Amino acid sequence: MCVAIGVVVTIITAYFLYQYKTKFWRGQARNAFIEVLNQEVRKRNGTDVPFLTWGDKRLFHEQKEPIVVTLESEYGKKNYVIPLCKYFCNIEEDYVKRMLHTALFEERPLNVDSLELIWNNLLSQTGFSGESMVRLSITDLFGCETKAYSEDFASISKCDSLFSYYIGCRWEIEVTGFTHLSWWKVLSVKDMLQLGFIVPVCLFLFILTSKIPLFYRRYLVKVVPVEVIKEVPVSMEKEIPVIAVEQSRACVYQLDGGLLFDRDALKLKMGDRVVDLSPQTAILMHAFVKAEAYRLSIEEIQQLLWPNGDGSSSKMHMAVKRLRDFLSEVSDWTIKNGNYGYQLKRCPSME
Repeated sequence: MCVAIGVVVTIITAYFLYQYKTKFWRGQARNAFIEVLNQEVRKRNGTDVPFLTWGDKRLFHEQKEPIVVTLESEYGKKNYVIPLCKYFCNIEEDYVKRMLHTALFEERPLNVDSLELIWNNLLSQTGFSGESMVRLSITDLFGCETKAYSEDFASISKCDSLFSYYIGCRWEIEVTGFTHLSWWKVLSVKDMLQLGFIVPVCLFLFILTSKIPLFYRRYLVKVVPVEVIKEVPVSMEKEIPVIAVEQSRACVYQLDGGLLFDRDALKLKMGDRVVDLSPQTAILMHAFVKAEAYRLSIEEIQQLLWPNGDGSSSKMHMAVKRLRDFLSEVSDWTIKNGNYGYQLKRCPSME
């Protein structure tokens, strides 16, 4: 039992420890990814970019509808609808700087493998032991999207999308970071040893608690002998008179129409017709003739025939049916269904 408790405690502890460390390492990966994009921007204009965070006040903007951006190019004027979830994730707040980013990154596009390499180098410095992948999506002026992955596309199925950032006045460049953290990589050897130590500790505590009462009784409780004086009762013989009792008469019930029910002989008689009852059927018949208006409720029948509570509706209906069949063989009496019970009565057509 104590081993099972220890295993359960270990699993629960490992789960919450994994959740805590996963949250920590995702935060480290997010910070490293922001630094990667900062470096890419500095390569092009030599300035840092004030990145937004999820706690930014603009997330609570009263604007609920998508943002519409209008641009005029060599192909004419065109409106671009920017969802709010994208709008708040652009790396630059200022519109003029977003226009500048569009020009800079069009002249010197991002390379997905370069982003992955720089990100991995920064992650290795923090001790990150999970897997990472970068997806780069670029949307042209006509809304056609081109995607590139730093790893095989099939590997994205086991990764979790961590965050996405957007660049440009049309939010045309989307950079998404993916991470995958296996529990055996997230939990260190020290964590594994500590988790494995829980089961022996639970076993030790169980043994200790079971031995404490024995130690207490053996070494701390002093046994004091007590002299017990036993009182011996004196029996007195008393002459008990014997009263001769005459054998009681047979218990026979006579119902209307000449039907006789012999309780002791377990028989139903009417004229020269006789039918033998089973013990259970005789008990049920006796209860009906003793009941007021020959009526018994369902609860009374079940308590009478199955006092230990193992009866069922099907058993009760079968017992009533057997009594009804016996009655029909010798008389015009039957068992009628009533409200929440049954009643012993003569058939109206025969009265």
